Amino acid sequence: MSNYSRKRLHPLLKAVLLACIFAGTGYLFWKNYEHSLKKIQNKQSVWDQTKTLTEEQKQTLYDLIDFFKQNYELNVYIKITKDEMYLPKINKHTIFIGLCPKQEKVFVRFPPLMEKALGVKFLRYLQEKYFQGHFSSEQWPRRLVGCLKLIQKKVLEIESG
Repeated sequence: MSNYSRKRLHPLLKAVLLACIFAGTGYLFWKNYEHSLKKIQNKQSVWDQTKTLTEEQKQTLYDLIDFFKQNYELNVYIKITKDEMYLPKINKHTIFIGLCPKQEKVFVRFPPLMEKALGVKFLRYLQEKYFQGHFSSEQWPRRLVGCLKLIQKKVLEIESG
């Protein structure tokens, strides 16, 4: 016969073990909820009607979008369309990048304070020159990732002095 028996566990120890199990289960559900919510938010942030972006490029965009959300409380919306592009109404906490490779059109909108800090020249450069000549299906996805990285770099430069 074994020396170990359930009946020999002290009731307080049983209560502590049970509490640990409930707490651990609750924590894991909470983390799963956070992860699921982040995936949903990421899918809403990047809308690619052309289905050209690779998973790696999407993940890089999601990471950059998360950077702006976590550090500056800015929402970033990226919309890539096959045909006509329209500008949605955006608020003062939203960066919008719209791209229509077929028509070779780019729209970039910053929140008013960010636009003032980065300058209209930078905004025009992104819209008129950065993507110019790079609208093939192999080039524009890399340019899009580069565009967001360039915005991040400029913001960090301004922040650091």
